[in-house]
Amino acid sequence: MALLLILPGPSAYATAEGEKAADKLHVQTEVGYNGTYLPGKSVPVTFTLSNNLNRDLKGELVLNIRDSSGVAAAHIMPLEITMGSTVEAVMTVDGSFSKLGSWIQFYEGGVDRGEQVEIDGTRYLEGKSISTPNVIGIAASDPDTLNFTAFFNNNGISTTPIVLGDDFYAGSIHDLSMFSIIALNDVAAGQWSEQKVKAIKDWVASGGTLLVGGGAGYSQTAAAFAELVPVEGQATVTWSRADLLSSYIGSPEPLAPLQIIDGKLVRGRIVLEDQGTPIVAVNDYGHGKVYYTAFDLGLKPFSNWDGRTEFLQSILGEQLMLQGAAYQANYNWPLENSASYFPRLKSPEVGGLLVIFAIYTLIVAPILYIVLRRLDRREWSWWLIPTMAVVSTVIIVIVGTRDKAELYMNGVKVAMIDDQVVKEVGARKVFIPNSKDVHIALPEHSYPRLSESSISNSAEVNTNKQQRIYYNGASREAVYTNNKYWTTKSVVLQEQIYNAEQYGTLSATLQDGSASLLIRNDTGVDVEHLSLAANNQLYYIGALAAGEEVSYSLPALTIITNQPKYYGGSYSSDLVTGSGMEWEQLARETALLDSGSYINDTAMLVAFSYDDTAKYVVNDKAVKSDELTAWVVNITDQLTDGLLQQDLVSPSNVIVEQGEYSQMDQAYFSLNQGEILFKYTIAASQSGTALSGQVQLDNYQNFTPSLRIFNEELGQWEDVPSGSFELEPYMNEFNMLQVKLDSGQNYFEGSFPVLLLDREVQ
Repeated sequence: MALLLILPGPSAYATAEGEKAADKLHVQTEVGYNGTYLPGKSVPVTFTLSNNLNRDLKGELVLNIRDSSGVAAAHIMPLEITMGSTVEAVMTVDGSFSKLGSWIQFYEGGVDRGEQVEIDGTRYLEGKSISTPNVIGIAASDPDTLNFTAFFNNNGISTTPIVLGDDFYAGSIHDLSMFSIIALNDVAAGQWSEQKVKAIKDWVASGGTLLVGGGAGYSQTAAAFAELVPVEGQATVTWSRADLLSSYIGSPEPLAPLQIIDGKLVRGRIVLEDQGTPIVAVNDYGHGKVYYTAFDLGLKPFSNWDGRTEFLQSILGEQLMLQGAAYQANYNWPLENSASYFPRLKSPEVGGLLVIFAIYTLIVAPILYIVLRRLDRREWSWWLIPTMAVVSTVIIVIVGTRDKAELYMNGVKVAMIDDQVVKEVGARKVFIPNSKDVHIALPEHSYPRLSESSISNSAEVNTNKQQRIYYNGASREAVYTNNKYWTTKSVVLQEQIYNAEQYGTLSATLQDGSASLLIRNDTGVDVEHLSLAANNQLYYIGALAAGEEVSYSLPALTIITNQPKYYGGSYSSDLVTGSGMEWEQLARETALLDSGSYINDTAMLVAFSYDDTAKYVVNDKAVKSDELTAWVVNITDQLTDGLLQQDLVSPSNVIVEQGEYSQMDQAYFSLNQGEILFKYTIAASQSGTALSGQVQLDNYQNFTPSLRIFNEELGQWEDVPSGSFELEPYMNEFNMLQVKLDSGQNYFEGSFPVLLLDREVQ
């Protein structure tokens, strides 16, 4: 009876069990954009956390994930969630979005000393993987805008369109890395946050393509990107000659009149115009491009015109063929390899250690024996000999490890310079002399990848406290724990974009009337090993102090193939010969040069600068460090005026008319039993009354496919002439040539055919 009075009734039990069931942290996640991601590319992961506990929570959200390189790490973000509230958190990651490859946790009080809170909802990340390398993000007032881009797949361009809401997340350039093209059409971009606008600008500068639609909503769309878009204007007019677009792509279906922006070109160049009004224009910004159309991309009659797919492919063909090349280069390996050569960590001098060993042997053997014999104390040898051994060992260790007693950071950066921006990638490798934890401070909004030497062999990712990335607002911190003596850990930092004028640049100007290049050093630091990389060869120039310039007589340069644009040669021997230094002294430099990731254009300037000031912060204090910066600038455009014998024109569009087509990389493709149409657009600056050139095709096989070119004057296809020929009969009103490659019933593998324009040579 006493127990019955004390124990609660059934209703009390139900309440208690209900509270217990709700006494959890509820977690929901969304991977990438609309739940989709591109393997190997970083995407934002949004966490929605609801505190259903009966107390406030203060602790750390932990995402354990294995990235695309196989490295497992814990991504950690401090959070406070009041009782009954819901918060959102965003981490930028890439890797295995699966049950075995990711695991979500929350530690109240922190990972190191706190208790794990029981959570329900999402315990691991799940997303829809995209298999196509071209991903087009579409932000428009009408969600059906540009949905026809999926039909690019029918023309040999593997593409996936993704509809983005007006409020899509973009905290940094790294959130957008899955996109090769982003289209904005009739969206209020002027109301976006400054950070979001900067992320998109940085993404373009790093190599992305931005497409901005015109029409009545153009002013609000272009407001945030006024310094990037090629055309300015607000007033709209009716364009009665819209069938000009039909002629541009050769479509038999005329296009009805369109409402267009009556704008003017303020930067970049016009692709298509009508009586001085820009219809299509493009502006180069950094390593990327910004395209403009005068009309709204989501309104009829353009949105239901049969030629809309081919038109858009015609103006974006080059970018589509690159297949996401904005983030194609793999910077991680060459950076980490270069950072592995620590300038101050040297092998002990063998001669010095041999002298110490000889002294020890001399003392322990004849001297000690003679002394003890004369003193008649030979029994002391049992403790004197071990003592001498210990003393000698201590001396050898001190001498051999005098440069390995402190934390030491080796930094490597590559600054890829454009007229307006600098794209920087880098690696930081720390030498750890003891077993203490290291906390490496990183730049704001950076995207770090941890050391590839720490790949987990476990199939399932659990709590990984040894490798961590902390998110504290905009700042980032890499943490390594449970370290062994004399080990190294590295962090590779993905692309960061900076203003070129503030960052510092190298510039080159072709001097009038001569084959001489005037090179100026505006990097703010002295540079060494200044060289010209061209035609798979390194031409050594020398050192150049900050603020100074040097005149360099150019070697004979020609462009006879498109190969140097995509594949770098071996430059280490040229650098060693030119500088007069040994390879070991230039190990960091040659590790970057010969990787092919940076020196991969027709003509480039490269130079190196060095900094040994304590500028890196580890464990909240500056540490001893060295930093190598490689300055790289593409000067192909500066050399084309009167120096290069030929201009190289790559296809601006490719259409697979039949057969099985596969693109192998940026320059090479394969075709099985089929036919491909290539279009080449010659810029107004290249066109002339006596323009001539030749079509060149490189292949790896004995079989050579047929090449035909369309004769505009005769209105028929004919075999491509051998050698150089006059181009005027083959150019249409838009300065475009069309070439067909036909493999018949055979398999072909080779490069895109290129058009080489003849030039006068000074």
